[in-house]
Amino acid sequence: MNAAFWAAFLFGTVSWHGRGLGGDREYLMTKNGMKIKHPKLRGEWAEMCFMTRAAEHGLCVTRPWGEMSRYDFAVEYKARFVRVQVKSTMFLDRGGYTVTVRGWRGKYTGDPFDFVAAYLIPLDIWYILPVESFKMQGNVGLYPKLKKSKYGRFKEAWHLLRGGEETVGDIEACAAELGVAISNQHLAFSSWHLALGVCLTLLGFLSRFLRVSGRR
Repeated sequence: MNAAFWAAFLFGTVSWHGRGLGGDREYLMTKNGMKIKHPKLRGEWAEMCFMTRAAEHGLCVTRPWGEMSRYDFAVEYKARFVRVQVKSTMFLDRGGYTVTVRGWRGKYTGDPFDFVAAYLIPLDIWYILPVESFKMQGNVGLYPKLKKSKYGRFKEAWHLLRGGEETVGDIEACAAELGVAISNQHLAFSSWHLALGVCLTLLGFLSRFLRVSGRR
């Protein structure tokens, strides 16, 4: 399978559905991935999903030539490179998803990569796991629905691939949230000010009415 096939598989279905690349894209991509039964093909599909999501987070993704490298992608942000191995799962096990972190020869040894990007296909959720967080265990259990879980802080932790640095997009999003809060406060103040003005106007009108009535 080549890149052109996967691009058509990822995006062609979305266009055919008539929804563009908007709100239903993640659902359709996940639905397509669930249909892939062959582990190798599903792994290639997950890698394409990773490239798409990483680009959305402002990351530059490069794939090493050949198949002998011990990592899938070199991810660059502002001249800083990290090595990423992509894993995926869609099998639920006692309330969590088990991700196998090993190669075809067995457990990884040495220093093969810096992060594992684990994709929970049914939920369309990514975990960005630093190697030191799981110490090259053969399997990692991920429980996205638990409020306090061992790997919860790594859910959608794309900032780790940027060295923990917030992007302009993140800052703009925070500024937008702050702007909405300020706007709501201003609206509440304006409404209170308007109500006070109406009350004072009515009181003034009533006072003048009573004075005129008294003179009569």
